[in-house]
Formats: sequence, structure tokens, C-alpha cells
Amino acid sequence: MQAGLLMWLPVYKNNTAINTIAARRDNFTGWVGASFRMDNLMASIVDMDNARVDIEIYDGEEMSDLTLMFDADHIRREKEASGSHFQAIRQLKIAGHTWSVLISSLPEFDARLNDQKQRFILLAGIAVSILLALISGILVYSRSRAVQFAQALKHELTERKRAETGIRLAATVFDTVDTAVMVTDTDNRIIKVNPAFSVITGYTPGEAIGNTTHMLSSGAHTPEFYKELWSTLKASGSWQGEISNRRKNGEFYIEWLSINEVRDNEGQLTHYVALFSDISERKAAEEHMHTLAHYDALTGLPNRTLLSDRLQQAITSAKREKSHMALMFIDLDKFKPVNDTLGHHIGDLMLKEVAQRMLECLRESDSAARIGGDEFVVLLPLIDAASDAVAVAEKIRHALTCPLSWPDTV
Repeated sequence: MQAGLLMWLPVYKNNTAINTIAARRDNFTGWVGASFRMDNLMASIVDMDNARVDIEIYDGEEMSDLTLMFDADHIRREKEASGSHFQAIRQLKIAGHTWSVLISSLPEFDARLNDQKQRFILLAGIAVSILLALISGILVYSRSRAVQFAQALKHELTERKRAETGIRLAATVFDTVDTAVMVTDTDNRIIKVNPAFSVITGYTPGEAIGNTTHMLSSGAHTPEFYKELWSTLKASGSWQGEISNRRKNGEFYIEWLSINEVRDNEGQLTHYVALFSDISERKAAEEHMHTLAHYDALTGLPNRTLLSDRLQQAITSAKREKSHMALMFIDLDKFKPVNDTLGHHIGDLMLKEVAQRMLECLRESDSAARIGGDEFVVLLPLIDAASDAVAVAEKIRHALTCPLSWPDTV
């Protein structure tokens, strides 16, 4: 037993008036229905086993045991509960129905937050990612339900009624779904697109139809990537994954793409159907969260957490290869008077300049990290002798002795 929801759409006869109740009743032919089991649906969308937040979904604005539809950890939380340092509540209106989503931080999440700015950005990023994932999951699940429904119609309706219903349903889904749909022939030439395609890519149907899908290529992928894509598609009849494409205005975007083969009754390939959605915002939020967790916000250098990971890898490699490595701590003398006399904005500029000069003294395999205030650490994962580390240290010291200056407008 688990909570669920049903979605229904009435179907009417083709080319008939349905602007009054009486007309709709006269021309009504049947229903299109889809059911959703919340636990199964969410399990296919979000991996909660390693999550750092709890998600609860309620039917309507009331948040109680009676309206609870989904609880990731099966421990219901009240608003502003003491067990969670941070909570976010969002209400979504879908098809005229209201859903309430309660996001509560778990202890591991709370432990990683250091200041208010990070808390806001992280919670906002998580909320956006969840909403996007929910929408994507529902679309995928709806498509599966639609296929099952179409198969059931084959045995229950007459040939004429089945064709009319199928055409009406396909046209409705095709024109209203938020996922972009693109149909091509076997030569990869576009023959049909829906409105969502134009919203995402910027190309009108007139501009897209007749062209090949190469018009969307960003050039960001190697020939090997496309070779593997087509190999999988031909072997299994479908392919799905992330891909980078380009809009009409030249802007890059990341999409989640699903491609399926279409074959006739004799098994001959006739078309390809591609469904894709723009996940650029979700990817940007994920990358921003990763940056906040692993890099210093001021200098852009790795922080203590990322340095610890790289240091552990360097130690493991040195032990395995029986090689040498070096670690040096760098502290800026008399940095406090700079802040006190010239202001913190000058101190920040100075720290960023110091970080840049350090990087110019290192190899790509080396790391410079800011671990706090005016304290830096440099990791040399591979050196031949101690004199190599001394030479790098002297190079950094010399770079930092040169005067620092900025334009008068600073």
C-alpha cells in the first residue's frame, strides 16, 4: 500500500463543438487516464539513499499525516522542527491542483554549512534541482503510461474509434508537453517538431524541418562520443544521456536526450523520435554547490576540504610509486595592518593577487589552497629531491616580494 494520484483527460469526437456542457456530453467518447504511485515515482527520480536532505510531499496546502503523499526517510517533520537547522517549503500548482513540498536538512547537510550566504544558495539550488527532477520524472513516467494505454485501446476500441482517439491524444500530448519532441527520417533529417522544441532551441518549425539534426550541434563532443551513441542506438533501439547543444542565438545548453527507433510492421526502420529537456539550470546549480563545497569563494583556490582529498591521493601515490612529494605552508606577514589601514576591499584584492602569483609559479599537477585568512598551502605531489621544493618556495617568495598595485579606481 502506498499513496498515489490519478490524472484524467476527456476525449471527444473529432471536429465537433464542445463549447457547452450539452455539446460535450453528446460528443464525449471516453477517458484517458494515468495513475502514479508516489514511492515508485520518486524512487525513479531521486536517489535518497545518499541524500543530505529529507523530502516530504503533501496533497494540498495542509501539511498533516492525512495529506502526506511521500516521505523520503519515513520520519515526518513539523515546520521549523528542532531536528533540522534549515527548512524550505514550496507550493506547486499543477493542472489546477496544489502540492506542498517540505525540504528539511539532515545532520550531514547541516555540518557542511558555514555561513548564511552558503545556506541560502545551497537550499535554493537543492529546491530547484528537486523541482526540475520531479517534472522530468513525471514526463518520463507519463510517456510509459501512454504507451501502455495505447496498447490497451487496440483490443477494446473499433479500428475507427481507436484511430481517432490515438490521433487526438497524440496531437494533444505532442503540442502541450513541456519536453521537446523531434521526429526525423532515417537520414536524420527533421520532419516534425513540437512547440517545446522551438522554446528550447529557438528554431521555428519552418527553420528546423528539412534540415538535419547537425544544425543543433555545439561541437563540444568528440567523434567518438557520437560513434558510441549510434552504436548503442542501433544495438538496443534507444539511447539516453546528457548532451551539449547550441540554440539558434549561439548559446550553449545542456539537455537530457532520449532517442528511440521507430519500425514498421515488417521491422524496417522508418523514423527516429528524440525527446529532450533543457537541464542547464539544474547542472549550473549542481556545479555551484560543488564549487561552494570545494573552493575558496574569494580566491577561487581549493579550500581545506579539496586540499585534504588531493593530499590523501598524493600520499597514496607516493607510497605506491615510492616517490617524493612536498607540502609547504605559506603565511603573509603584516597582513592585518593592510586591512586596518587600507580597508578590507584592498585586503581582498591583495589575497586574490597573491593566489594568482602562486599559481603562476606552479605546474598544472601542483595545487595551491587557501585554508583561512592569510594562510595558504602548496602541494607538490611529485618531486625528485628536496631541493626541488626549495626552488619552488624561493620562486614563490620572489614573486610575492614584487610590489602590488591596482588602478586608482579600485
